[in-house]
Amino acid sequence: MLEFYILFLNFIIILTFIFFILINNIRTLRIISFLFSIILFVSTFTVTWNTDFSTILIKPISVVISNYLKISLTIGLDQCNILFLLLTTILFPIIILASWTTIKFDFKLFYLLIFLSEYFLINVFLSFDLLFFYIWFEATIIPIFIIIIIWGAKSNKIRAALYLALYTVTFSIPFLFSIIFLYYTYGTTNVYFLMYNIVLDIKVQKYLMWFFFFAFCVKLPVFPLHLWLPEAHVEAPTCGSMLLAGILLKLGYYGFLKFFWQFFSLAILEFNNILITICTIGCVYTALIALSQSDFKKIIAYSSVSHMNFCLLGIISGEQMGLLGSFLMAMGHGIVSTALFFLVGIIYERTHTRLLIYYSGLSIVIPAISFFMFIFIISNFGFPISLNFIAELLILIGIGSINVLLLILLGIYSVISVAYNLWLYVRMFHGTIKNAVYNTFKFNDLTTIELKVLIPLFFYNISLCFCPNILIKNIIVFIIVIYYK
Repeated sequence: MLEFYILFLNFIIILTFIFFILINNIRTLRIISFLFSIILFVSTFTVTWNTDFSTILIKPISVVISNYLKISLTIGLDQCNILFLLLTTILFPIIILASWTTIKFDFKLFYLLIFLSEYFLINVFLSFDLLFFYIWFEATIIPIFIIIIIWGAKSNKIRAALYLALYTVTFSIPFLFSIIFLYYTYGTTNVYFLMYNIVLDIKVQKYLMWFFFFAFCVKLPVFPLHLWLPEAHVEAPTCGSMLLAGILLKLGYYGFLKFFWQFFSLAILEFNNILITICTIGCVYTALIALSQSDFKKIIAYSSVSHMNFCLLGIISGEQMGLLGSFLMAMGHGIVSTALFFLVGIIYERTHTRLLIYYSGLSIVIPAISFFMFIFIISNFGFPISLNFIAELLILIGIGSINVLLLILLGIYSVISVAYNLWLYVRMFHGTIKNAVYNTFKFNDLTTIELKVLIPLFFYNISLCFCPNILIKNIIVFIIVIYYK
């Protein structure tokens, strides 16, 4: 089944690229891009449905690249990466729909970059070899870098793209050195061989842990390495922000979930207090920054940073409840933040300003947008209709079992999160609309295409809250087998 799935994915991607070369009609390009992204999702869902992950940890395929260097490409499925593959293939059709009317030029290049990004992401999650994981991990920066430069919103887009590239590449270089060190020391970079057959010396763990930590932190991103993300979000087009928040931020989280505790369990115990302190400060600090912003897209951007710091806390806690909550929050954040960036994007398209001072009483003129904004805003701070509610509760239980003081600080963070989310919604949609603003801007409610983007995200958000066992039944096996082996 896995062999067929891998061949089918590559066949679809290659076929898509061929169509992009041969076809110049814009409408045809959009339809083909959307249909092929749907096919990728259906194929991933079919593999998930037909594979018993309750007893199978991994189904690897190894292809020898070099006998002399003992390098082989190992790919496979387990209970963890299949869910990230599902999230990726679910969101890409939605991102393509979101770009239907927002991308005005260079359509062929844009859809080529979108599919290239999806191909790189699929390979990241399928890789069970550290060297190839690193290659695909870094390659994912290329499409979003070009998207920001070409379709970015303002004159600062080049600076934002350079921030993204410099931060991520600079802090990933030590990660590459650590992979090379593991290869020359143990003769392989196969993840599961290193995990089950090698116990790293505590001194080696102390050094390598920080190399891995910074590479994943900057992708997540974790305070204080988060400075590139608000810039990238503000300057990126709407679909670029959706791609960043929905999937690309999950790469750092996936790296932590997959490798961190398994390789560096002894070193983490020694530095656990430092790591928890960094993440706690990151949660509270970025939430306070979000509360002070006047640009509504920056509020959502800082909210993403705060949530991903909170996710990392669940992993670092090492508690089963914290780990489970962390994973659920990553999945929930992928859906909710994607929807919020789409909503602020379509409001910006109508008004051409992101400053909150110009907004008031929008629920009067755009009630449908107001409804969806309300649903996803309350989901963003963990109201009980969203998966984030279950996730935050589990993380708080996990952290509370370690330190009650931390639980109090995170309780303050939760209050701040509620404050800036509700303040944003009330400031924009409640009150009396200003006549000057109403006469200046075009306040059209949701179009058919925009509704087609939001309804699936709304459905995923609500259904995952009421049926979280769809995710839990797989990830709980992964947590028990990997973290408590």
